[in-house]
Parts: sequence; structure tokens; C-alpha cells
Amino acid sequence: MLLNLDTCPAAEISQPLGADRAQNCRTRALGGHSLAALSVTTVDQEVAMTDSELTSDVRAFFDRYKDAFDAIDGQRIAALYHIPTVTMRGDGSIHSLQSRQELARFFQGVADDYQKDGYAGGRFDELQVSSIGGRSALATMDWQMQRRDGSLIRKWRQSYNLVRAGTGWQILVSTFHVPRAAAA
Repeated sequence: MLLNLDTCPAAEISQPLGADRAQNCRTRALGGHSLAALSVTTVDQEVAMTDSELTSDVRAFFDRYKDAFDAIDGQRIAALYHIPTVTMRGDGSIHSLQSRQELARFFQGVADDYQKDGYAGGRFDELQVSSIGGRSALATMDWQMQRRDGSLIRKWRQSYNLVRAGTGWQILVSTFHVPRAAAA
């Protein structure tokens, strides 16, 4: 959340004023939220892993992610994302999702659309994982959506910025590798 200090005159920010007036100003600066209502997510302690341990750990995370999509379960998918999160979809649209409920609705819609396309399961391969310090990683892979008979619906390449927060890995940013437009 960005603080909007334009809602408070400089005198209200820097001068000790009556408690009610100062609190009202801080609440306006926080977009109507009280400071007590805001939460800050911190990442877990740094975890030392070898490259192969990191890749194995991230692969296990994406196995759970794939299983959540296979179950067409927006709640399970959303649980694997950090709040807030940003996703760039295959059509190039960018979505900033700010709550668990918003994430669950969004990904339930994505999973439902996949199912309408005949989705019965998916898989990923060509997983590449790079450590970004001890608390985050970049994972890139090729995804395949498959029908019940195993035939391919579509495939794409996607990257994920992962953070270790709370109970383990969570997706902070996901980006479809959208092809460049052909030069005219």
C-alpha cells in the first residue's frame, strides 16, 4: 500500500496536533486504513541450500501447484501465492491481486476456463531455478495443458519469482513469456 500524504497538510504531518486530528490525518494518508489494520509480511530466515536441493524444493512446490490446477480449485491455487501478487497472463494483461479472496476468484476463473477448453491435467518440464539470495528464487518452465486422452491443448513458457514467506514458497510474481510482435 502506498501512503498518500497529499491528504494531510504539512502542518498536520510534522506538528504535534490533537490526537483525533493527527489520527484522522494518518488514516487518510493510509487510504482509510488504520495503521493497526495494516500487516507486513516478512520472509522466513535465510535457508542455505545447494542448487540441486533448491531445484528439488521448487519442483515439489510446483507439483503442488499443478495438483491444485488439476483439481480446478481456486482456493488451493490462491494459497500458493503471496499477498499481494502480480501476474502477467498469456494475453499480455497484467493483474495485481490484493487479497486471498481476490486471488481465489481470479484463479478459479482461470481453472474453470481451462476446464472448458478440455483440461484434464497438466505438466511442466524444462524447470530452471536460480537462487536470488537465500529467501527467493526465480523458476522458469514449460507448461503443457492436456486433455483426458493426453493430447495437447496448449503449451507455454512461464517464469515465477518465488519468496519464502510464512509456511514456505509462495509466488510473488508470475510472467507468461509472451512472444514479441512480428516486425512490420
